[in-house]
Amino acid sequence: MERDPLERLRIWTEVEGFKGYDPYDALNSPLLSGLSLGNKYLRIAFIQTLKRLPVNLRPLLLVKKDYNPKGLGLFLWGYAKRYAREKEPQCLEQISKLLDLLDGCKTTMNVDSRFRGNDKGARGNDKAGCGNDKAACGEVGIGHGWGYNFDWQSRAFFVPKHTPTIVNSAFIGHALLDTWRITGNQQALEMALPIADFILRDLNRHEEDSALCFSYTPLDRYFVHNANLMGASLLIRLYETCNNLSALKDDPYVSFPHSTLSFPRVPLSFPRAPLSFPRKRESIKPLEMLDSRLRGNDGVENDTAGTEIKAEFKKTALAALAYTMRHQRDDGSWYYAEKEGAHWVDSFHTGFNLQSVLYFLEAGLGEEYREGFQKGVQFYAEHFFLPDGTPKYYHDRTYPIDIHAPAQAVVFFSRMGPAYAKLARRILKWMTTNMQDPEGFFYFQKHPWYTNRIPYMRWGQAWAFHALTEHFLHEPD
Repeated sequence: MERDPLERLRIWTEVEGFKGYDPYDALNSPLLSGLSLGNKYLRIAFIQTLKRLPVNLRPLLLVKKDYNPKGLGLFLWGYAKRYAREKEPQCLEQISKLLDLLDGCKTTMNVDSRFRGNDKGARGNDKAGCGNDKAACGEVGIGHGWGYNFDWQSRAFFVPKHTPTIVNSAFIGHALLDTWRITGNQQALEMALPIADFILRDLNRHEEDSALCFSYTPLDRYFVHNANLMGASLLIRLYETCNNLSALKDDPYVSFPHSTLSFPRVPLSFPRAPLSFPRKRESIKPLEMLDSRLRGNDGVENDTAGTEIKAEFKKTALAALAYTMRHQRDDGSWYYAEKEGAHWVDSFHTGFNLQSVLYFLEAGLGEEYREGFQKGVQFYAEHFFLPDGTPKYYHDRTYPIDIHAPAQAVVFFSRMGPAYAKLARRILKWMTTNMQDPEGFFYFQKHPWYTNRIPYMRWGQAWAFHALTEHFLHEPD
């Protein structure tokens, strides 16, 4: 692989300090936020207008460049992968910086999860119920997650800034686990583990028989396949990590305290208005949290409790996997969501689904879905790319060509090994030739008659960095 595109992008983003604009940050403008008057349709109009304009009006509208948590997570992932290949000391410096930035923008959840329920009502009315499991009732869990650095309004719901989402938290969680695995950085592991509590205790669920689908945030009941699978795939990786706790305790990078900790219960009534989440709150170190859950009141290790916790990770992850695989279409594709009005099939969300399923298969789980996975890969490879590597947005039409599409494709097909290496290279060549500026940054979208060249930090640069480093990691020497 030619190193120049990656190096030019690295230099550009480091000069910018990882701060930038986002396609969806219109409500960070005090002018547009005020003019919206809290109206759903005005919010959508302002967001979509700024997103679609090829001219960046954000400086005039007083939108400031900022850190985006998901963008920081993707950059972290990229530097970890680059370090895995080259062992460059400067990668460790950037990793440390990015970990501190992520730690500073996480949202700690300290909400009694009994007020989170499935799509039929509160948890207390859920036929699965809480039973006598105090952990499942929210008496123990203190988790955290990551949201966006801006308010955003979709057709389905409104989400205040910093409200943690399953997608952001899962992407960041995967980056944290790989950073820990590659570098041995304990901070990365400590930040990854509590995400399980956020996914298990704070998100709403839609249940179908023995299968389930997670909501996008704690505030909504919108159930999306890629979000569900991303959360499930992180749970299964956390299950693998926790399943080796005895080995971790012998790891020189990980220190487990021997004291027992108590966890405060903070019951809240479910609010009528959206929750207001703090940007940062001091919390117990996650390794201490997990260690205390494996111990009784006398501080003696409780194998039964530890087994139950790990079993919950696995059982819930497999139930979420079952939901989305149950809804795979005969041709191998998925709708964005099963809800009416969400029946489209696009490129990068298809890639997210497949990458998530791959994590299960790599863990030796979900073998009954391997045929469906292979059918999905075939659909992805055959329907979303032109012969020269041009990435299509939808399976049945090309434009707009969004930087997310080639970036996620390069990430996924690079992981798939020799069988898809040529396709990965072809897509990457098209991406760097057609969407990278001479200055090093990547464009947002290409349309039939114009190109939106605004260098969005999360949407474009972080994803391109993630893709280039993934390809570089898997390329032969």
